Amino acid sequence: MYSTFKILPGIVFFFCSMIGCSFAGQDGRVPDDFHYPDSPTMIEYEEIQIATCLCGVIKNIAFDELEDVLIELINEQTNRRTMATLSTVTGQFSLNHAEAEKGPFLLKFSKPGYNTVLLRVLLDLDVYKKLTITIPFS
Repeated sequence: MYSTFKILPGIVFFFCSMIGCSFAGQDGRVPDDFHYPDSPTMIEYEEIQIATCLCGVIKNIAFDELEDVLIELINEQTNRRTMATLSTVTGQFSLNHAEAEKGPFLLKFSKPGYNTVLLRVLLDLDVYKKLTITIPFS
């Protein structure tokens, strides 16, 4: 049986989604035990993306910005999340790579009703480029 502490973050998130608030504006972090259910399809991009930061915008295939997408920085050795955030109402996200280990970084993007996307990012401060991620419907 689920404990209250395991389902409470999901209930709080659902309630906040209904009234328009988001964890993304609150230090950009989400509770450690918060996860979306797995999507039926996972898309993993082979090519490593080059960007200035672990930041950017998330859109659907109609190029609409997506709010409340869960963005997770995954440690490939342990396959565990090291930090996470939710996208804002304009689809923006940012993870503090100064707290992370040296790249390339594995990012996981998930949202109910959409396919999960895995993307590797290498940071290059000489290139001014933020990430633009398109997530297809599941």
